[in-house]
Amino acid sequence: MDFVIYWLIVMMYGINVEKMNLYIIVYAKFDGNQLNIKVKNSRSRKRRINKLGNKYLTSKNNKSTHGYGLQVIESIAKKYDGKMMISYGDGWFCNEVANLKTMEEPMNI
Repeated sequence: MDFVIYWLIVMMYGINVEKMNLYIIVYAKFDGNQLNIKVKNSRSRKRRINKLGNKYLTSKNNKSTHGYGLQVIESIAKKYDGKMMISYGDGWFCNEVANLKTMEEPMNI
């Protein structure tokens, strides 16, 4: 269920980007019993990336209904002994969760 919530959050963020040159790139890789996910998407150059300490703040107008996504993703990463990383540049935003433990033993298929 946690991974469904993760995907919903990153896809909703990508869809909310203003309607020009939109893209969402998703990489997912299993490495033994660990999962690594990287999602890079376009973002409006008009929106600033705001931080307060280690916390990212929403730049959207209705702050009471926005700004929870990255907190939820970070809590999912911690729950599965992973870590969340953020990077961004002019017109793009990238969220990466790494080393998520998916099971005790890797499956042999």
